[in-house]
Amino acid sequence: MKCMLPAAVYRGPHRVLSIKAPWSYLICHRVKTIELRTRPLPKTVRDTVVLIHTSKVRDSGYTEIVYPDGIPPLSEDGRLPIPGKICAAVLFGNCIEYKDLRHFMRHASRHRCNEQAWLPGRKLYGWTIDRVQWLTEQMTFRGMLGFPVYDGDVTLERVL
Repeated sequence: MKCMLPAAVYRGPHRVLSIKAPWSYLICHRVKTIELRTRPLPKTVRDTVVLIHTSKVRDSGYTEIVYPDGIPPLSEDGRLPIPGKICAAVLFGNCIEYKDLRHFMRHASRHRCNEQAWLPGRKLYGWTIDRVQWLTEQMTFRGMLGFPVYDGDVTLERVL
């Protein structure tokens, strides 16, 4: 992952992506560096700040898929994304089209999924997460499909 975004106030509007727990946790703690989706990364959100919203709906049945190497430890500060809130900002870089299971599994340590997540007959895309940084304060937001807009300003934490 590249260096962090500079600590600063970022003026809205911003695009928001809702992600279920535990995926948002893994992204915020830089454990998951590829987000899997069934569509390519839209050009409108590539190389721009996208806010991460933790869905109130938790992904069920994820334990074996998410943690092939065991459950990762909490960060030193023990911080967690709060369901129903925007918790971090990311920059998406490239989009990888997974054409077969072998190609998909080559990136398992980055997208944190095993072969159970592979969808035969459907395309899967990996959106690379180049940068991620916590917001100074998690903000309430009503998540929805796509990339809804958050009109407010956000402040990113200073990286020590």
